[in-house]
Amino acid sequence: VNYKWNFAIVGGYMANGVVDPNACSNMNLAHQAGMAAVDAYIIPCVRCGNPEQQVNQLIDSLSPCGFTRIFVKLQYGQWGIDLAANRDFLQKLVRQIQARGRQAGIFTSWIWWKTIVGLDYSGMYQLPLWWINYDEQIGFYRYVPFGGWKLPTLKQFNGDQYYCNG
Repeated sequence: VNYKWNFAIVGGYMANGVVDPNACSNMNLAHQAGMAAVDAYIIPCVRCGNPEQQVNQLIDSLSPCGFTRIFVKLQYGQWGIDLAANRDFLQKLVRQIQARGRQAGIFTSWIWWKTIVGLDYSGMYQLPLWWINYDEQIGFYRYVPFGGWKLPTLKQFNGDQYYCNG
């Protein structure tokens, strides 16, 4: 099977609370390679607080580089154990992304969603889901619905390989 990649998602904000210093150059390289869409993801620094400021730092730093969407990564080890506080932090991140005129998405796995915001939380289902499932298989056939998503938009099936729905 021959896949033609036409988009890139670049790490934009790191868990230590700073914009990735390579993000803009990586976005420029993606544009130069002919990518039709270039997006970013944020690994929020929950312990740093102030989700709005983190979004502002990311957007202010990377706006000249040309991107549309910011995926918020929920991964174990970066968030606290209080589901309600995590939901609030996530909502503030997404609201600020949208208030700044960008589209938002969610980047997570079933187990991380369960651990960080709880399986009963469906407050982000309207956003695209970039689903992580390192099964080394192309396709969504192992997807178990969570968070209100019937199917993900993207799947990361290996450390550096992705599959798109559509």
